[in-house]
Amino acid sequence: MVSIFLDSNALFSDPLFKSSFGALLLEYAREGKVKLFISSIVIDEISNNYEKIIGKHFQAIRTELEKVNKLLQVATSIELPNPKTLREEISSFYTSLITDEVLTEVLYSNEILPELVKMSINRIKPFTERKQEFRDAIIWLSYKDTIKKLEIGNFFFISNNKDDFWDSDKKDLHPELKNDLPNIKLYSNFQELCTLEKVILKISTEKKFSTWFNNLQLDNKQIEKYLKGEICETVHQRIKRSIDKMSPSTYFTIDNGIYFEFSFEWDSLKVLNYTAYQLTDFASIACEVESKAKAVVYTHGLKHRGYFYIKSNISITLTQHTVVLDDVYSTDVSDLTKD
Repeated sequence: MVSIFLDSNALFSDPLFKSSFGALLLEYAREGKVKLFISSIVIDEISNNYEKIIGKHFQAIRTELEKVNKLLQVATSIELPNPKTLREEISSFYTSLITDEVLTEVLYSNEILPELVKMSINRIKPFTERKQEFRDAIIWLSYKDTIKKLEIGNFFFISNNKDDFWDSDKKDLHPELKNDLPNIKLYSNFQELCTLEKVILKISTEKKFSTWFNNLQLDNKQIEKYLKGEICETVHQRIKRSIDKMSPSTYFTIDNGIYFEFSFEWDSLKVLNYTAYQLTDFASIACEVESKAKAVVYTHGLKHRGYFYIKSNISITLTQHTVVLDDVYSTDVSDLTKD
């Protein structure tokens, strides 16, 4: 399972997951492809920051409106919503995501207090000489406890707090924190995670293929098109090879036949039934096909023509851009119908 842990600053500019990459991760979480974890402290910080930023913008609007009113000598007013009401809406948004199990809330326990005090005294990251980041430390410790309980998986931490969580080069997790959790990878934002991380890119590829495959409206005729397309020659060669060494008398009643040859009627290939399985970014298709062949039997200088049908099992691998022939073997040959 892919587990993604969120820091406050990863959502300050996009608290409602409206950006393309934020919306993408939320969609993956709804589909159960990733699991998003968020600290209760992070939710409080996001709500508080949202109220503060909205209030600041509203005040800027009022200030500019006053300037306009002075210039125009009018008394125009705009009714703006209460920032506290908007904060409550943000809190409700996160509560709803948690209730729907799209987000998993991470609560902190009082049991982390001794470790928190120790980190503060010894200035262990995320504490610094400049300030005491109790909230960051609580977020980190609660995430650490959660990851240790999960044990197995791909773990990612999204934080742009490069002073408290990143190393001195601002390229990776701080060594002290990496010592805590060596199996977690750090990204500064959703875009980096979605465009650079192979695990997430694989989910994206699988999702694109799934959408394409579901819209394909696969049926017998569509599979026939694949078999009669670029792999057509190989399909026929493999069918022919699977019966090429047969003895005609095993399958046909040929009186005094001394020589036998056959050739396919290539357009006659027909899919009788199939099963298809979607597997990550490709589909495996197994089908039973029937193909018509023309036979020529030579008996003491006389030539007789006839037809027979070959049933074969064929398996192919289908991707969004390619069709690969996996296996062919013939299961049944009908009796020869002479002209």
